[in-house]
Amino acid sequence: MLTVLAVMLWVAVLAQVPKRPDPPRLVNDMAGVLVNDAVLEDTLESFAHSTSNQICIVTMHDLQGYEPAEMAYKIGQEWGVGDKRFNNGVVILIKPKTATSGGKVFIATGYGVEGALPDALCRRIIENKLIPAFRTGDYEAGVWNALAVMMPILKG
Repeated sequence: MLTVLAVMLWVAVLAQVPKRPDPPRLVNDMAGVLVNDAVLEDTLESFAHSTSNQICIVTMHDLQGYEPAEMAYKIGQEWGVGDKRFNNGVVILIKPKTATSGGKVFIATGYGVEGALPDALCRRIIENKLIPAFRTGDYEAGVWNALAVMMPILKG
């Protein structure tokens, strides 16, 4: 029993959410799969200023033992994505497929935008907009496809 607790504690210590970039950014391509992240950053910054809703894109090689949903929500909370009063942040988390591990993707929404972007719609965006482009290796196209659906919904 003590060994199990020690292992669980060790996993908890090792599994950490990446630190929020300084200065904060909305596009955080830690996996290096987005070709033109500056254009994405400008687009998301403009969107945040015009709507107050924030969409943050995070790519990572390793989810540190977390499930995609858990990591995405932790990033949203720890990084402060969206306005704290309105809880209107969205995190698109992408772990690209590698030779030794499968790809993972999740869209986490704050309570303030989950009415506009419910889990079922996020799942359809993942299945119909993100994954088809990811299968061809074009992660940036997948992100733009997802944003083309999400941004008009979050604007209204």
